[in-house]
Amino acid sequence: MAKKTELMKPETHATPTAQDIIAELNALGNPDKAAHLSRFFKTGKGQYGEGDLFLGITVPEQRSIALKYRKATPPVLAELISSPYHEIRLTGLLILVDQFTKNKDEAFRQTCVDFYLSQTRNINNWDLVDLTCYKLLGVSGGRNGDNMPHTNRHFAQLRHHTLRLLPALQLRKTA
Repeated sequence: MAKKTELMKPETHATPTAQDIIAELNALGNPDKAAHLSRFFKTGKGQYGEGDLFLGITVPEQRSIALKYRKATPPVLAELISSPYHEIRLTGLLILVDQFTKNKDEAFRQTCVDFYLSQTRNINNWDLVDLTCYKLLGVSGGRNGDNMPHTNRHFAQLRHHTLRLLPALQLRKTA
């Protein structure tokens, strides 16, 4: 239990590296959960999540890590989001969402949105989309939809079937 309490403390000093975050996530890995998640997310040959790897970490644990390492820089986030491990990608995305929601500067928020859109090749599963896009794109698109035409054009060009759901998820979460 002490480990979880420690995870809940937000980071207050040095800027973390991707290796810091990955090491902490690896320490939480659970092979039995990883096997279950691989089946749940259909990672077999020809399935929608083909090739995705899992460490076996719960989303609440990932959220705790994300809060602890909320000062991660864009290069660190890019490294996390490009990981072959699903939970590492999600943790990177959760850090980005936290940074976006805590900062009200519109230029910074647009930078977060642009960064998110630049990473879509790695946002390749429905839960990664569902846990992040409504925060970043739903808010950036605004309730009046100012940025929606650009966002919809961008997603019309994406190859992966999961990402075609983003505009619909955005509308559902902001309605």
